[in-house]
Amino acid sequence: MGVVQLEAWYGRRSEDKTWGFPVREYWGVDPQETLSPGLRDRLAFLVTATGTYEEAAAVARKMDLPGDDSTLHALTQRLGKACIDQMELDLSLPEETPPLPPTRPTAEPTQGLVVMMDGWMARYRGDDWGADPKIVTDQRVQWHEVKTAVAYRIEQSVQVSNRRGLLTEKASTCYRGEPFEFGRRAKHAARRRGLSTATAVTAVADGAPWIWNLVKDQFPGAVECLDFYHASQHLWALSKARWGEGHRYGKTWVKSLLHELRHGDPDKVMNRILKLTKTSGLSLAAREELQKEINYFESNRTRLNYANQAARGWPIGSGAVESACRQLQCRFKRAGQFWSRAGFDHLAALRAARDNGLWDKVLFPNS
Repeated sequence: MGVVQLEAWYGRRSEDKTWGFPVREYWGVDPQETLSPGLRDRLAFLVTATGTYEEAAAVARKMDLPGDDSTLHALTQRLGKACIDQMELDLSLPEETPPLPPTRPTAEPTQGLVVMMDGWMARYRGDDWGADPKIVTDQRVQWHEVKTAVAYRIEQSVQVSNRRGLLTEKASTCYRGEPFEFGRRAKHAARRRGLSTATAVTAVADGAPWIWNLVKDQFPGAVECLDFYHASQHLWALSKARWGEGHRYGKTWVKSLLHELRHGDPDKVMNRILKLTKTSGLSLAAREELQKEINYFESNRTRLNYANQAARGWPIGSGAVESACRQLQCRFKRAGQFWSRAGFDHLAALRAARDNGLWDKVLFPNS
């Protein structure tokens, strides 16, 4: 069609004496915006669906869309900040009060809610970023933990034809900062999946103390479950500390305990583990390693009831949040990537808006 030129009124408001384009505001276009809402939608989605800004720009050119990588970066910063502002607004609102149950139930009771948490490390630009690379300093590059949470309803977990697990719906969040602030965001994700009406909540995670502290703070009364894969890893570490790497009896010991742990009584497993404290003839290093692993199981003793967990239909593994962490790392932990705080936060917030069904709420606030 060529160039289409539109003329619109530009004037000064009588109420607050500010200038503006009423029609641009109605369309949801900022005063200095050069992209239409539809184009902005397409370009922002490309940024979240590709591995780098350069890749997104290349795909945009192939689709005859304008915008180089610097334009896409600037767009991401603006929209990402809008996502963060929306999150802060949501967190400031009072929690929803669950509705009173009807006198006569008209449907089956609501299924339970699952919350999973984990953390992974990302590279950030430190205070000395940009300094002479010949000068070695521990302030040039810094590693920070990015805490991640996933929440979903039990009925939203299904198996596909190849027996792989699939979540039809979920809410997720990631945050680099204090555990308390992350806990608020994890609870917000759970609220989006119906925390206020869930009949029961279970939390599945590894043995990190900060996770279980958050569960007690944000999800009091939740059934806690230690990820079964992590438990098995620590059983193998026990065997290595006691009998050495690859010992035949150690393998048999671990396999029998894994079966008992998965299908039997966790107290019997703990009794067999505690018997290892009477082991003699170990080196100091082996004894310290043995005690460390025993302490791990003792601190998670109440989270080992896998048979009961599975019988209720609850998950015993934290695969959903492990998968979420892996997907985030594929975008934020690529070769040569070193993030600024704002650059990471804005892109992560934009991805979360896409994944959590909040995309239109941020990109089309006036619709």
